[in-house]
Amino acid sequence: MARHTQNGEIVRKDSKILARAVLRVIDYDVRASADFETIPLSNIAAEKEIMRRRWIAGELVLLGIFRENERKGTLFLSAQIREGKKLLFVEGCASQGEKCTYDVFLPKLEEYAREHGCAGILAETFRPGVFAALNRLGFQPTKIELIKEI
Repeated sequence: MARHTQNGEIVRKDSKILARAVLRVIDYDVRASADFETIPLSNIAAEKEIMRRRWIAGELVLLGIFRENERKGTLFLSAQIREGKKLLFVEGCASQGEKCTYDVFLPKLEEYAREHGCAGILAETFRPGVFAALNRLGFQPTKIELIKEI
């Protein structure tokens, strides 16, 4: 069984460091664009262009997820105000082939959020497995949204 330290390390019971996550602000580059394509959206080309334009306008921040100086994925972030509190909104978390799970980088993401005056982190998902994982990491559901196609 592995545990996570405050600085984003994943450590086994024998205290060997398995992985160390580092988050760095990055540009909307070819890799970010390719990572974004892994997010299951109905109109990915249009969504990618919207994200790129929002990044240019300064409405979106991209963080690269790095382990051992190798980029493993991209976080697409913005800020939202909910009930008078500023929250760091994870609009997308994507990687190509590499499994970048929240438990790997959450301590660093919390640190980034605190440094930018955020009271919490907001994440949305339609995937039950991601929902369960986030719940185990301390995220609390705030709404349930249902759609019935006709």
